[in-house]
Amino acid sequence: IDFSWSSTNFLLSASLDKTVRLYHVSRPSCLQIFQHADLVTSVAFHPRDDGYFLSGGSDKKLRVWSILDGRVKDWAQAPEMITAARYTPDARFVVAGLLHGQVYFYDVDGLKYYTQIACRNRHGSQKEGKKVTGLTFIRGVSGHENDGSNNSSDGFKRNTESKREELRNTSVCASQFSLITEED
Repeated sequence: IDFSWSSTNFLLSASLDKTVRLYHVSRPSCLQIFQHADLVTSVAFHPRDDGYFLSGGSDKKLRVWSILDGRVKDWAQAPEMITAARYTPDARFVVAGLLHGQVYFYDVDGLKYYTQIACRNRHGSQKEGKKVTGLTFIRGVSGHENDGSNNSSDGFKRNTESKREELRNTSVCASQFSLITEED
């Protein structure tokens, strides 16, 4: 369902068989299997430490795994099925896209809830939100929603200023297919 490459040529695959599997390009077979309770829909290596990865899936749990220990280091319960998950490029946050268009941000230390964004239209058939199928972080790009409306950094800034300054200059744009954020 999903895969993630590390900077050192390791590959993680998330699967319908309720596992995450670890491979390396120099080896013909799987190096390690990480068992889950349900379908795994998303997997991502930590951007600065290949010894950790995150996974999310049908059981609504966002997990950070230690590869060396072969076990979960931290986890958080999401309100519904996790359909996409990634670390922010600076590795300060874990971001989880959910089945009905919500995007949750968690502090990477202990996976403490930070904030959320509803990726949906205010009116019409997209009012309830659609499954978030991708999370991408792009510098210097403005985005737009599927309905043609634009999201600027000011729009997101107003929503997060009261939270903390970490995300203040981040712009978020969403469609029914993906979430794109912009960092200054």
